[in-house]
Amino acid sequence: MRNFFKVCTILMVLLSYSCSNNEDQIENPVSLDLNVQKDLTELNQSLDKQFNGVVSNRQINIGREEGELSLNDITFEQIAEILPPSINGVLLRASHVDFHDNLVFVSYMKEGPEYLGGIDIIDISNEKDPKIISRITSDQADFTSIKFNDSKLLFTLAADVESNPYLTAYANLGEVYVNSDGSIDNLRITPLSGYAAVDVAPLNASSIIALSGSNGSVTKIGTDLFNIQLENPIEDLRSIAIANEKIAVLSGNKGLLLLNPQTLEVQQAIQTHELTPESKRTISFFGEQILVSEGSNGVGIYNWNVPNRTLSLPIQVLSDEVYDSNDIVTNAVTTTDNFVFMANGGAGLGISKINTLDNTVLEAGVLDTDGSVNYVKGTNKYIFLASGKGGLKIIKIQTSSGSEEFANCNEYPLYRGHANLNVNSNEVLNYRGATTLKNLNVGGELTYCGSLNIAHSVNINSNGIFNMYGSLAVGRYGKNYDLNINSGSVLKIHGNLTIYGNLNLNSGSKLEFVGSDSTIHVYGRVKRNSGSQVVGDYQDTSNKL
Repeated sequence: MRNFFKVCTILMVLLSYSCSNNEDQIENPVSLDLNVQKDLTELNQSLDKQFNGVVSNRQINIGREEGELSLNDITFEQIAEILPPSINGVLLRASHVDFHDNLVFVSYMKEGPEYLGGIDIIDISNEKDPKIISRITSDQADFTSIKFNDSKLLFTLAADVESNPYLTAYANLGEVYVNSDGSIDNLRITPLSGYAAVDVAPLNASSIIALSGSNGSVTKIGTDLFNIQLENPIEDLRSIAIANEKIAVLSGNKGLLLLNPQTLEVQQAIQTHELTPESKRTISFFGEQILVSEGSNGVGIYNWNVPNRTLSLPIQVLSDEVYDSNDIVTNAVTTTDNFVFMANGGAGLGISKINTLDNTVLEAGVLDTDGSVNYVKGTNKYIFLASGKGGLKIIKIQTSSGSEEFANCNEYPLYRGHANLNVNSNEVLNYRGATTLKNLNVGGELTYCGSLNIAHSVNINSNGIFNMYGSLAVGRYGKNYDLNINSGSVLKIHGNLTIYGNLNLNSGSKLEFVGSDSTIHVYGRVKRNSGSQVVGDYQDTSNKL
């Protein structure tokens, strides 16, 4: 059992990261030996930009040719990839994520019998320039889950008690206070039953619920004294989700369990698909229902009122890809609005859009993630992916929205066309929504409201007009995918323009910013020929115009 629960989660021991020393060794008499790296220049060498930019997706279930369309009403833009730390030359792998405001907390693990783990703390307050502000490694424990709660960071441990005389149990729950500058203090640890603590979640202002797996239990801990208040042995616990003091846990033996928040006794049980021993699985509330990652069976959606499985989401695969069937498993599940994201191992990230009124699948697809996905965590603005290569991908998401500022936007139809959009010289087209295209060529006039991502290039041909109200992102970092505004053509934008390639303004072209709050960021070069114009009020966050 122990090998699975080595999901080294993030313990935020960010001690004065502004110091100049590359590494300090911290010896805490009640916890662990931790190496804290604080050299920001060295830390940020672990930021990899090569896959930053527009992330394509392929819709595969609406009766059209596979890959012809992307998913509707959502776009994806990778803003960072974090390469994992190593200990004595042994590379770790990202396993779990949590977030609070502009801080992302990432944990790392090493599969096998060793106790090796790491933690990264990433500041994404400037999403154009994320920063790793602290990296922590330990050769004495695995950090298996993490949760930020009321200025404190909670984390579960699987510890090597033979190498640390100050720890009395294999399974532990820890807590640190997080200061406003990101540093931490007031470390507290409480031992738990079992061989590995596996998950934690706050119940209310006075109580925390922690899980331990093999020979373990569900345990209620007081937030004041950090002491055990109540314990109920349940075998093979994997994951916990709490909403409105409703406690759901997943057991490899007993399935999906609803617990009494006062007594921790099982109130209700629903049998799920059989869970593979020593495998990572998560659960997540979806309104009044709950989602369960079920390995090769994809995701099950369960309802306590039935009680039964109300819907199954199979793992989506692309017909032109080659997969190892043993690596096509759903390890984790998360949601944003009515989108369900599935970490499907070698099959990548699966996406399903659910009609919450009747539990039907409106769309399904796969995100082009350049590798396997072993864990996923979602927010309203980002999804965080732990990749099989070891690192973490931070992907910005945007869903469709109208614009009250421009009266016609809500009257425009949603775009439902091909991945390559061509607007001919005699055409006037108007759309809204959240759309990802491969290429865009404008010879006539195009107006788009919402979020529009172009994976490759945008060409506004001579005398073409492109009116954009919302967010426009073009290309991938380091690729030859550019935004080209040709002679006599106009790009008029009210919103945010991000170009991961180059911006080429040919003679007689115009880039016009509307309103007072528009921004532009160009990762590549800006080439302006004579007679080109850039007009209006805007903020150039890349300082290249």
